[in-house]
Amino acid sequence: VIEVKIPENVPDMAVTTVRAFDPDTKPEITYSLKRGPGDLFKIDAKTGLIKTIRGLDYEKDKIHELIVGTLENNGTNPGDYIKVMVEVEDRNDIPPVFVSIPEPININDDLPIGAIVGSMPAVDGDGSSPGNVVRYEMVGRGKALKYFQVDPDSGIVRIRDELNKEDDTEYLVDVRAYDMGEPQLSSVATLPIYV
Repeated sequence: VIEVKIPENVPDMAVTTVRAFDPDTKPEITYSLKRGPGDLFKIDAKTGLIKTIRGLDYEKDKIHELIVGTLENNGTNPGDYIKVMVEVEDRNDIPPVFVSIPEPININDDLPIGAIVGSMPAVDGDGSSPGNVVRYEMVGRGKALKYFQVDPDSGIVRIRDELNKEDDTEYLVDVRAYDMGEPQLSSVATLPIYV
């Protein structure tokens, strides 16, 4: 058994080379993929080099099992078989996505500092940490940054400062959900708040 690890999302990547020994004076070995996803892997019949056809997806299949067979001397003599186990390594390739489109919220101007006014949950479909760990921050400009804050771990939006109905009655709270992977990926959504 040959075991290899390769990163996801890399097409035409060399996986490994299988080699067979033929004691004939003029050895001629042909390699073929006997079992495994033929839409994902190919093998060079002469050299035994296995490559990916397209990028593998960790979130779909974490391990692929290939069986490589050989034929000796132009297919007249059946050869050996070897199993190749390909483990796919996760990469941060999916940005966080907000669970729903934020609906406008109406609040009273007398809510205390720290009161919860809404929530902006997001999920990240990456298969492993830290690529699927989501954090939150407020972005943009405007008065919303003065009056509201977002919890960095939960996406819960709270009142940060006393609201004064005479100043403004509409705030657009822009929240960025970002993951902890490399490269860091993110999404932004806006929560309209009416006072």
